[in-house]
Amino acid sequence: MANVKRIKPKRIGNKVVIPCRLSFVHLDAPWSKNDQIEKRYCVSCIVPKDDRETIAAVEAAIEEGKQMGKAGKWNGKIPRLKEGPWYDGDETRDDEAYRNSMYFGANSKTAVPTLNRLQEPIPPQEIYSGCYGVVSVTFFPYAGAANGIGAGLNAVLLTEKGDKLGSGGNAAKDFEGMDLGVDDSLNDL
Repeated sequence: MANVKRIKPKRIGNKVVIPCRLSFVHLDAPWSKNDQIEKRYCVSCIVPKDDRETIAAVEAAIEEGKQMGKAGKWNGKIPRLKEGPWYDGDETRDDEAYRNSMYFGANSKTAVPTLNRLQEPIPPQEIYSGCYGVVSVTFFPYAGAANGIGAGLNAVLLTEKGDKLGSGGNAAKDFEGMDLGVDDSLNDL
């Protein structure tokens, strides 16, 4: 992770508070990858594989979600579950940000609180893919066309800004060293 004081995961009832790097951040408006899926506020949470304490906390919360499903939604047994919500970045993503990491996606139907290190509200636009933060999530069972464990997003706390991920990087670097034939008449554009 970034050069921030090591933040430890924490359990609060059925919530788990996870330090992570944030990716695919959609906190300012609901988003969906296609029209068949309901738009939601969402974020992907990346946890380095060497952060065994956080990985153990996530896995324990997922297991607890399975036990809740067994006791309620799944009629006394854990069925074959849909893939996820916990993925190995080395196996599922061809993306440097996910190397040597585990990750999960969390979402909410409603906007979630976004806070700074002082736990004061900040505009959600200040949190982008590449930032480091702490997320409050609740892992829960669901049943329907498929059975699985989901991650409900409760809040996001920004701990440190990081290099932007994806296409939001430094676009000027893409054109370094090119002879663009620039003349002074283009300054008016």
